[in-house]
Amino acid sequence: MVRVLYIATRKPMPVTGGRERMIVQSLSMLKNKYRLGLLYFEKDPANSEETCAEIKRELGLSLVEPLYFPSKPELLFNFLFQHRKSLQERLFFSRAACRKIRATLATFKPDIVIADMIRCGQFIEDEDIPKVLEMDDLLSGRYIRFSYNMSADDDLLGTFYAIFPRAITRLANRYLKPIVLRYEALKIGRREKEAVNRFDVVTLVSPLEAKGLKATTGGGNIHSIPPTVRRVSPGTLSNCIFPCRLLFFGNLLTNQNLASIRYIIDEVLPALEQRGFSYIFDIAGSYDDRAVMITQRNPRVHLSGYVNSVDDLFAECHIFLTPIAFGSGIKTKILDAMAHGIPVVTNDIGIEGIPANHGKECLIANSPEEIAASVIRLFGDVAFMMEISENGKKMIGRYFLFEKVERDYLHLLAGLAR
Repeated sequence: MVRVLYIATRKPMPVTGGRERMIVQSLSMLKNKYRLGLLYFEKDPANSEETCAEIKRELGLSLVEPLYFPSKPELLFNFLFQHRKSLQERLFFSRAACRKIRATLATFKPDIVIADMIRCGQFIEDEDIPKVLEMDDLLSGRYIRFSYNMSADDDLLGTFYAIFPRAITRLANRYLKPIVLRYEALKIGRREKEAVNRFDVVTLVSPLEAKGLKATTGGGNIHSIPPTVRRVSPGTLSNCIFPCRLLFFGNLLTNQNLASIRYIIDEVLPALEQRGFSYIFDIAGSYDDRAVMITQRNPRVHLSGYVNSVDDLFAECHIFLTPIAFGSGIKTKILDAMAHGIPVVTNDIGIEGIPANHGKECLIANSPEEIAASVIRLFGDVAFMMEISENGKKMIGRYFLFEKVERDYLHLLAGLAR
């Protein structure tokens, strides 16, 4: 049986955000066709043995082993001397990880290696073996957007802030955010283009971003593999009885989700209140004190933590309110809402990469006043809500079902094994 080794930037379980979801999606598509091994970067070495056993059991993999982040002296060396690499690559690069990956290549003998993002791609880009880079999003564009939408709550290291010395992160967050983000946008943008020539296949979640990278590099090996849903809900919407239940969910440890709920609470909800609209705004997802500080500004906002299944959230929801402050790629939360038949109100950034049209599969608005007007329009017209709901489900069924994307993904890999 053909062997595939997958190298991931993080443990895939639990699925707390879009990247974990994409890793699990890839592993689920691969495991029935290939003998599959996983190396992943572990934030909590003390529990790595238990984590590996759980991943191996839940996903049915042949091999699961952790990789570890660089030590503090290695981090200092990387930042001072690894100038060719982007900053995020320097945060991941360690001699121990290099040795572990080389040893696994020698013992597991994979026919194909798949790297999760450029952070992991750096370890195998020079190996003489068929290679796939799952680039995720064009991070160069995301960082430029982030640099223009920063606040004091945002953490430069995102979900990885806890594994690095707080003195360094505090210094960077306080004084260096715009400089670091624009520097990193240039660095990672160069590495994104280099990757097209170093890997046999490069995938992005968004067809829009795949098209853009093809245009700038001329690479014929660039493809879109989007997030998927397992099924489209046959159910119908909840009764439209006031107060209107609005919903947002996502990993609130990420800067883009924090910025989005801040925008909704500080600008969109007041616009609804000015029109006398009665609502409850439910927010779900892993969070820390930053989310608590943002949400406690409004008593109509209900914050809950990580949920294993979004089904219960959608059962009580009338409208999925998700204008995105900044970001890149396809927003999986919007796919989930549409698959459950929940009408979506978002903005241009939120709908990027999704073939949905304003007034047909969703409503798209780009100012607080326009977003508020869209919510009121939807909730005041049950027939229109039903139409948006059904059109959204049909679109998801055409483009984002697991089985369809699985065929496309496995077809890309079929010709790589020697």
